[in-house]
Amino acid sequence: MRQAILLLAAALAFAAPLHAQVRVDGVVRDDSTGAAIPQARVEVVGPAFQRIGARATDSLGTFRFNLRRFGEYRVKVSAPGYADVDAPFRTEAFVYSSVEVRLRPAGGLAMPLAFLARTQSMPSPALEGYYARQRRGRGVFFTRMHVELVRPGYITDLIATAAGIEQQRAGLDGEHRTLLTRGTGCPLRVYVDGEPLELTPSTGEAGPSALDGSVDQTMVEGIEVYVDPAALPPELGGGTESCGAVAVWTKRLG
Repeated sequence: MRQAILLLAAALAFAAPLHAQVRVDGVVRDDSTGAAIPQARVEVVGPAFQRIGARATDSLGTFRFNLRRFGEYRVKVSAPGYADVDAPFRTEAFVYSSVEVRLRPAGGLAMPLAFLARTQSMPSPALEGYYARQRRGRGVFFTRMHVELVRPGYITDLIATAAGIEQQRAGLDGEHRTLLTRGTGCPLRVYVDGEPLELTPSTGEAGPSALDGSVDQTMVEGIEVYVDPAALPPELGGGTESCGAVAVWTKRLG
């Protein structure tokens, strides 16, 4: 009997490790227009009706929760002028889930939460590093969902929206784009999946003009931007770069 109890305790320990098992990315939209709803309140309630956490959607209507256990949850979403949503969803072990919540005007029927995508793989150590730095929040971060929602003409157009960044264009059609720290003319070093991007052969300059032509937007998992060289993590040239840096991480690492 004692052995059975010990085996059960060991099984439960492995079933609920201390690190988050499930990452849920979501977006809140207006059901009639499809427009993202910023500053919507999103709350996740656990299987035992415990409050897991609550947060507001960002300017693109997106949110993220890291859950320690898989199972049945509820998501509650509210925004001024819209009917509240309170819908169940289920996560699986070691799964990334992307969910979409559609809100309808107050007085109408609420739209239930819908699963958009689900993958069965855990991230590589490189992507885990990206997520860890995102939680610390020292840089500017763009997620896969940001890229999918904005659908920029060029990746550098999205990166250039970060505070402290300006974009320099060259060529007849402005096709050569370089990202600089604003007011300094200092080009940001660019990394793709942790490797420094090679110099652009035509200009001899390092920069995102090469990035736009070498990374498919549909493959981008995340982007991190550092304007201040002192904030650079060791993985991105911390202590060696004289300017800031941009790191693009792709799904190839997933």
